[in-house]
Amino acid sequence: MNIRRALRFSTIATILALAAIGCGKGGENGKTDGSNTGAVFRVALLTPGPVSDQSWNGGAYQGLLWIRDSLGARISHVETKTPAEFEDNFRQYGTQGYDLVFGHGFEFQDAARRVAPEFPRTVYITTSGSTSGPNLAGMTNNSARYQLFFVRANRDAAASAASAANNVIAVRAT
Repeated sequence: MNIRRALRFSTIATILALAAIGCGKGGENGKTDGSNTGAVFRVALLTPGPVSDQSWNGGAYQGLLWIRDSLGARISHVETKTPAEFEDNFRQYGTQGYDLVFGHGFEFQDAARRVAPEFPRTVYITTSGSTSGPNLAGMTNNSARYQLFFVRANRDAAASAASAANNVIAVRAT
């Protein structure tokens, strides 16, 4: 395995582990109690344009639909019109206790960086980004299908990570 491939796998595993930890969350979620008390994995997508473009945004939306159909996730999508809406929508999904929120494009990085610390149990991912933090990651591959690939290729790893996360949460509770 070459270094680039190992780094990519490591990044994917980390993102999925963070997402899995979000699935096992309890009653706290940053500044509000927007925890996801059900067992349903909740995933949101913010796009800078319409998903009917049959290209960049449409590909990301197809990945979101695959997550819904294959993993049984509850999904949501918002087309953002202005940069001010990026932060508002990231914050709204954090408040609602979403597990994973994608900002589809480089332009979402600054808003995700500002909002992520407020909602430590929500994982924020920006495509074409380089941001990172405890619950924030940038995906450097520009393909919307990359989202689909990493979820599909690592769903067993995510299940293992979710089990481990639940064990960690149980230990923290004692």
